[in-house]
Amino acid sequence: MPLLSDHNLYPGVNAHLNSFLQQPGGGWESFHVRHINDLQAHLDQVLPRGYYALSEKSLQISTYGADADARFQTHSDIAIYCLPTPDPSSAGGTLAPTLSLPMREVLIDLQDEALMSVVIYQVREGRFPGTPITRIELLSPANKPRGSDYRPYLARRLSGLRAGIALVEIDFLHQQRALLPTLPSYPQADAGSAPYSVLISDPRPELMQGKVDAYAIAVDAPLPVLALPLADAETVSLDMGAVYAQTFTSVRVFSQLVDYALDPPAFDKFTPDDQAKIQAILQRIRAESPP
Repeated sequence: MPLLSDHNLYPGVNAHLNSFLQQPGGGWESFHVRHINDLQAHLDQVLPRGYYALSEKSLQISTYGADADARFQTHSDIAIYCLPTPDPSSAGGTLAPTLSLPMREVLIDLQDEALMSVVIYQVREGRFPGTPITRIELLSPANKPRGSDYRPYLARRLSGLRAGIALVEIDFLHQQRALLPTLPSYPQADAGSAPYSVLISDPRPELMQGKVDAYAIAVDAPLPVLALPLADAETVSLDMGAVYAQTFTSVRVFSQLVDYALDPPAFDKFTPDDQAKIQAILQRIRAESPP
């Protein structure tokens, strides 16, 4: 008998839903669109005075597989804008990075080849949108290693970093290698890897003096609260758990795809340790569920 819930019963990323979405025809694009909209709405509520967030054309191409001949189309990710005189503000209670590296150690230098880039703007008097500040990308399968748009995506992200735009990359795609080759890769079970992660690349004060903070997220861990860089030394707190919960409950089909009576699809794509952690979570859910 199916065991369903309208709410996410995992501490963080729902392994059932996330695995289902990564299967052929699993609906990753629908999740991507909804989660980006929820991130934008959340940021508009918590950004300090003088900033706002907009969904814009992404740096990525929305092919949801690795085949080079798949259909391409752009989709929206998030831009944060700064108004002329932002008030000082800082984030509290945020998570420390799992790994912090100098920007020069993780850059992959590709020719830009006149590729489009998506920017975050700082608003000026009488102009819209304005000057770019921070960009947030929810990574898609085609833009990860071995995906059809991987190298063009790296070129576009490098173009944005060269322009001084901070970049936040959310990676829920545990079935594919880490975005950057210098980072631990989960499918290869590298030491220090995790199924989910966030990269925050800050190219300031200039590209070769910037840094990349990597946040590893375990399969049984809550999603973190992160401090996202804004202009100068300002930051804003992003509660990833609150946004993920909103996405999970706001689209009815997401909860109906999750049957806690079964193992997640493609269960073997998790490491043996994480399979044991998921089984422990499922045992608790099944024991607590009424007949």
